Amino acid sequence: MRPSIETLNLHHLRYFWCVVLEGGVVPASRRLRVSHPTVSAQIRELEGTLEVQLFERGGRSLELTEVGRRVFAHAERIFAAGRALIDDVRAGSARATLRIGVTDDLPKLLVRELLEPALEGRAEVRLTVDEERHRTLLGRLAVRELDLVLSDSPTPPAYRIQSEDRYLGHSGVSFLAAARLRARLEGPFPKCLAGAPFLAPLSDSRLGRLLETWFTEEGLGPDIVAEVADSALLKTLGSDGLGVFVVPRVAEAAACERYEVEVVGRVDALTVEYFATTPSRSGKHPLVEQILAAAESRIGAANP
Repeated sequence: MRPSIETLNLHHLRYFWCVVLEGGVVPASRRLRVSHPTVSAQIRELEGTLEVQLFERGGRSLELTEVGRRVFAHAERIFAAGRALIDDVRAGSARATLRIGVTDDLPKLLVRELLEPALEGRAEVRLTVDEERHRTLLGRLAVRELDLVLSDSPTPPAYRIQSEDRYLGHSGVSFLAAARLRARLEGPFPKCLAGAPFLAPLSDSRLGRLLETWFTEEGLGPDIVAEVADSALLKTLGSDGLGVFVVPRVAEAAACERYEVEVVGRVDALTVEYFATTPSRSGKHPLVEQILAAAESRIGAANP
């Protein structure tokens, strides 16, 4: 029978590893608290399984063969990985990891609001948050690399993965601007947006498409200064007075405080929906339900 992972006995490998580390069968037997013949028998079993000779026979000292040196190098990596596994499990028992994915067009201030329950429990939870495109995140969710995906759209019908979508709610949008720019806008909202400098989300994003349609329907023609994919950068540029920008109403108060901007106007008819995608019911992280319940409450409270 050729050697295989099924026939490899890690107990035998550990005895061999210990003999090499201790420099002989006698000191290894003391460390392992077994008899000398037991150690020798375990090494012979390992050699029989691998069908190789691990030590040079003859002489009073043990010398590894060339293949013995390679086996020892593998044993070092195997037992180092075992120690890392134990350390990780011990750490994880005291502090669980919650892995969340957010789509790259989801406003970061909104994400901060939705993740509040996990952040409040940061002493007990190690939170990891990745930002990528929706389809990439769904693929990672399917192989259990993520516990939760937050986005502004549900799972596409063509994606057949073991997951569940949950509707968290919707939010209108608020138009914000730095105080000095707000003072220069003429007329009531929304007419004051005509010709005004505007910082837009990407035109192929859901919010970007909604805004384009709304501007056309209202007969408005803002001056698009820039299209910005990163919502945090967009707000930073807006706080410098480079243009009017939009945020979900659920994040309005936080945006005004953090970026020192003012409300130009609100449009509740421009609604953005929010969804959470989780693994199938049996695979959910215990903290996910708390996050989703709090998210529904926060988004609902922001609606008029």
